[in-house]
Amino acid sequence: MITQIKQRPAPMQYRGITQILLLLTFLLIIGCQQKQVPQDQLLVEDAEEVVNAQDYDKARNNLLKAIELNPRNLKAYVLLGDVYYFQSNVIMFRMQVLNLVFKYGRRLRWASAKELDLATPTEPIMLAGMDCYQKALALLKEGMTDPTVEASYLNYELGWGYMAQDDIENTKKYFQESIEGGKDRWDVKSVNVYIGYMENKLSDKKNQEILEQARQKLLKKKEKSRK
Repeated sequence: MITQIKQRPAPMQYRGITQILLLLTFLLIIGCQQKQVPQDQLLVEDAEEVVNAQDYDKARNNLLKAIELNPRNLKAYVLLGDVYYFQSNVIMFRMQVLNLVFKYGRRLRWASAKELDLATPTEPIMLAGMDCYQKALALLKEGMTDPTVEASYLNYELGWGYMAQDDIENTKKYFQESIEGGKDRWDVKSVNVYIGYMENKLSDKKNQEILEQARQKLLKKKEKSRK
């Protein structure tokens, strides 16, 4: 008669260890399968946080490192452009212009000389910001996408950069493109009032230069006739 040998159940402590090992193995497999966040993306995320804290130097350094690691990091260019604009006084210039427009509307000529003495952006830093926006636009045209980046925003910011340089043609061009791309998202219509003021101001300046040139010619003729 064959006697069946019954298997003894594993002690509870061994079962517990086995379950823990299986769980650790499972977690290890899941961890390996998860994608690592690229270093340039981590730098951009950190830069966003410090921009909100107005630590622009740290944000700039992080973004420059991110671009060095990945020259096609779209968001890094946009944020770096924003940082340069803050550091170059473009944002202050914009606020002053909008305040004037809201206060006087089409009667900007009534503003005092002090009110019209606007912040002057630091040109090299501002131009660096504009270059970042242009590079971001180029990446968008190449097919790069980011849900937080829109061409209308980049065109809007470039419009302000050109306005700060009294470049009317490019100011109009980029503001118009921001309207078309953003479906009136940006309040460019108010800014058009200031563009009209700029055109008149530059026209007056040109007329004054023409009059001065004519006056100088007349003086030279008088001097020759006296001789």
